[in-house]
Amino acid sequence: MKKEILAALYAFRNIKHMIIQLPTQLWEIFLPDSIKGLALLETNLIILKRREKTRNKVMAIQKLCGFPLRPNASLRETRIKARLEDLKRDRRYRNYSDDLSDEE
Repeated sequence: MKKEILAALYAFRNIKHMIIQLPTQLWEIFLPDSIKGLALLETNLIILKRREKTRNKVMAIQKLCGFPLRPNASLRETRIKARLEDLKRDRRYRNYSDDLSDEE
């Protein structure tokens, strides 16, 4: 492995955290051959981490609301569906509580 790649590796924090868990003999397989490739890999890792956070939020909302789990659904649509479901439940609760107060 080239020395300049190893020296540049420590500037890329996400790659360093990913690669540090592997034995150093395997680094040559997983790391690109150029510094430009390292930068591209770093940006891809950042994008994938953002997507993972969004996916986790979507799945948490879906699980909380009892929706079927669809992790690739957009966060915006999932929030809208959850809000609509909340409004429906609120309306049902108010109608039920109004019925109870009328009977008294």
